[in-house]
Order: sequence, then structure tokens, then C-alpha cells
Amino acid sequence: MNTALLLIGSGCLVCLLPLALYLLFLASLNKRPHPTLLNGRWDLACLLLGLSGFLLVGGPVLLSAFDSRLRATIFEGNFGHIRQSLHPDATLWSILAGIYVAILAATILLLMRSRGRVAVIYNLAPEDSEHVLAGVFERLHVPWRKRSGIFEVGSLPNDGAHPTEKIPPTASGESPFRMNSVLEVNTFPAMCHATLRWSDEDPEVRRAVEVELERTLPNIASPPNPVGGWFITASVALFLVMFVCMGFLIFWLMFTSNPP
Repeated sequence: MNTALLLIGSGCLVCLLPLALYLLFLASLNKRPHPTLLNGRWDLACLLLGLSGFLLVGGPVLLSAFDSRLRATIFEGNFGHIRQSLHPDATLWSILAGIYVAILAATILLLMRSRGRVAVIYNLAPEDSEHVLAGVFERLHVPWRKRSGIFEVGSLPNDGAHPTEKIPPTASGESPFRMNSVLEVNTFPAMCHATLRWSDEDPEVRRAVEVELERTLPNIASPPNPVGGWFITASVALFLVMFVCMGFLIFWLMFTSNPP
């Protein structure tokens, strides 16, 4: 029983500490006075770090749940018994662990690849997103138009000419300029959050737009955002749970190792 409590308490600490730190990071982003642009891959990497405890501990725990003998040993034995129970099936557990790590790595790579076309803006009022992007396109002197909530963007000027910023459709409904980048903007009003998803993008256009966004966002005031306070409350609650678990473990170990 002592071993089970020690494993459960240690698992809680390992799982909750990265998550609590990630919530603090989100709180800092959502309490800044100006919006923050973050690359989609970095945003995903921060999320994975926050869930790293669950990913590293949760997988082995789920695997052990399928072995009733190991489960009984964990809750009734000690570390010596656990090692003895694992020894006969060392090859099987190595294979299962390898499969789990391979699936986890492949999933992360696929997610990273899909997030390569995404950028996120924290702490931006939903009604400001279209206005901010329109101003960026105009300062870059690129042709653009908006259809059904999706921005279609042309190429950067390379001859010093300044084309018409917002392109009205012709009589046939077509634009006189070739639109080679598509930007979909999804806003989340409750979170004051915007997701920019590129498709068929021109790398130079995207790079120029994001650089100009980084220059523009510090000049924009963020709206009052209660989300930052929510994340701080959740993070503090997790830290309290960890302190309670750690105190209980210390008390239990001292009590059991030094019985009266």
C-alpha cells in the first residue's frame, strides 16, 4: 500500500507540475496589455510540454492496467516485487513501450506538420482582427479581398508599384490580380483569441504579413480579458493540490518509517 501511495503521489506531481506552469504561461499571455502573435508550432509545443506529464506517465499507467498481476503487485507489494513481476515479461513490456513511444512521436510529428500553416494571436478583440489584417495588407501594398470570412492575398510588389489594396471584383466576378495565398481567420470572442490558418500560401507573403503583424500588435491595446484570471486560478489550484499531495506523502512516509 505504501508503494501504491508513493507511486500515485509522485505521478500526480509529475503530471500536474508541467500543466500548472503551462496555465501560468497562458495567463501571462492573456494579461499582457497588447496582443501577442505566436507561431502555431510553438503554440503546440507549449501545449505538449504542459501535457508532458500525462503523456509520459499516463501511457505506462494505461498499459499496466491491462496486466492484472502487475496491477495487484503495485497496490500490494513493494518496489522489489514490482521489479520481479516485470522481469519475466521484460521483452513484452519493451515492445509495448516502443510501440507507445513510436505512436506518440508520429502523432506529435503529424500535429507539428499541420500546425506549420497556423499562427495564433492572443488577447486580441475579435472585432479588431479584420481591421488589423486589412491595415497590414495596405502597408505591404499587396492586393487582397475578403470572401466569406476568408482573405485572398496577392503577391508582394517587386517593381515599386503600389497596386490597389482592396480589389473589387470585375463584372465576371474575377479579380484582375492573381490571388496566390488564402488566409482563414477564426476568432474566439470568449477567449479574445484569433487563429490564422494559411493555405496555398506564398512563403514570402506569409513571412511579410507576420513580420508586419509583429510590428503592429504592440501598438494595439488589448481588451479587458478575464481569461488570464481564470488561468491563474486554475494554476494556483493545481499547485495547492500538489502541495497537499506532497505533504501527505511526506507525512505518510515519516509515519510508516518511524512507527510509535
